[in-house]
Amino acid sequence: MMDGRVEEFTTGVMAMTYIMLTSIIVLSWLSVVYAETFKMGIVYLVLMLISFVTFLFKVTGLEIPIEFTGFKDEPGEDMALGFFIGIMLSMPVMADLIEPRVGSVSAPMAMGLIIAVPVVEELFFRGIILTTVGEMTNEMVGLLTQAVLFSLYHVSVWGTDINSVIIGVMIGLLMGCLVVWRESVESAIIAHMMFNAITILWGTLGGVA
Repeated sequence: MMDGRVEEFTTGVMAMTYIMLTSIIVLSWLSVVYAETFKMGIVYLVLMLISFVTFLFKVTGLEIPIEFTGFKDEPGEDMALGFFIGIMLSMPVMADLIEPRVGSVSAPMAMGLIIAVPVVEELFFRGIILTTVGEMTNEMVGLLTQAVLFSLYHVSVWGTDINSVIIGVMIGLLMGCLVVWRESVESAIIAHMMFNAITILWGTLGGVA
């Protein structure tokens, strides 16, 4: 029994390390090679590094208030769930309830928004803020805190009107509940990737101003 838990934990650590390092490499490449993605790359590199350092503290046994490894040994069900939730989350965009100012973006920018950004944001907002605040207070406070911060972080993209802010909070809450329910971030990352991909496609096709 103990060997199985150790093996599962080791698999989770390896998966998390691989995903984080891959995201750091992609963000570094985008920041250095493409001027248009420099600012985005730097911001997300900082968030990614914070998440990575926190994760390293956790797995090495140092005291950090977080009980979250992030990935399951068998993620198939979570990834499928995230796929469909990502499509559902895109409905406010396609219904013009929120209007992300993405327009038509370049291939490098799209790659960063679809691949690296969801990983970084989910690990930071749902992997660190949600669990840490939740442990310091309670789960509900953790959910609300990460959702509000997630929405405020995106005002430059979704706009500052109350409608967009509220929908941003709702998206953050849904992502947070998904992570709490599944006890992993796979489903939230896939949902976030789908949301960004559909939003970018919608903007490119002229559905978003």
